[in-house]
Amino acid sequence: MLTVIFGAGASYDSNPSTPPGTSAGSADRPPLANELFARRSTFEQLLDDYPEVAAIAGEFRSVAQRGSDVEEYLEALYDRSAHDRDLLCQLAAVRFYISSAIPFGVQHWSAQAHGVTNYRLLLERLRSRSLSTHDVGSLLTFNYDYLLDEAWSHTYHHDIESIDSYVDHQDAPVLLHLHGSTNWYRPITNPGMLGNVFTPKQAIAKFPDLHFGDIGYRSERNPSGISIANDERFQYGVPALTVPVRSKSHFECPERHINTMLREVLPATTKALVVGWRANERHFLTEWQASANDSLEIFIVSGDAAKGNETGQNIVNSGLKCKLHVLPYGFTELIDSLELEAILTS
Repeated sequence: MLTVIFGAGASYDSNPSTPPGTSAGSADRPPLANELFARRSTFEQLLDDYPEVAAIAGEFRSVAQRGSDVEEYLEALYDRSAHDRDLLCQLAAVRFYISSAIPFGVQHWSAQAHGVTNYRLLLERLRSRSLSTHDVGSLLTFNYDYLLDEAWSHTYHHDIESIDSYVDHQDAPVLLHLHGSTNWYRPITNPGMLGNVFTPKQAIAKFPDLHFGDIGYRSERNPSGISIANDERFQYGVPALTVPVRSKSHFECPERHINTMLREVLPATTKALVVGWRANERHFLTEWQASANDSLEIFIVSGDAAKGNETGQNIVNSGLKCKLHVLPYGFTELIDSLELEAILTS
């Protein structure tokens, strides 16, 4: 099986008309991890909407400016929040911030591409390949945005109508958002804690006392932080996504998706194409190592050879046994490369 794994760099370089290094549309370009609190006008507006985020945002910017690891910084905050209620509420506010910040930019970014994204171009190649190989493949993403979802729907002619739509179709690859999505929410199962009218501010303040149900899908891409279930019944809910840290100990996705990955995808994957992923997710790599196919080959696309080698070293350090190939490309360059054709046809 061929599995494609996407990280933040894939969405960052998803519009072939405006690859990294071009200024057009830069204010709407999906951010890398160290750009989550960049000084963009929409992000600044959201800091006003979520004042609980201010202290984290300020320190985050300093960490990013120094070139330090922002995921390690956020992980340290999570460790401290186990004994700090206020900090736990601030981290909950970061969830709401992310669930609003990403859709604001992606809506414009997607419109600028007019459907011509590297995601769509790659999936069309995968669809064509499956006609002769009978391998529809699998798609794993660590991104919160819905750019891959849109490309998947258009390529395979399936609407995403529920959380099961991602894994229900035999003629399309499973699509697994391992860290959650801006289109997902967790319903609050004790909404009486919040009173009669739900607001994100209430949910943030009461976050340590709230209980949550299984992840649901919301059909409206509403960047307000309030979740609406696709059955049109109002639901109290919080964004179902994880704040980026290095050692995430769980996946923010439905149990069925996790089981699909662990029991079906990873053991069957003989060839993996990694696009824009830095391989920093230790928990995922540990799970992959435990069930990896003996014939595993991994092809890495991370923007250039240096970044690709860094990703490769992270994979090696995890103990995952595989044959590594580093391609000196970004996503846009990959699409037209001879190497991609060789990967898909070999």
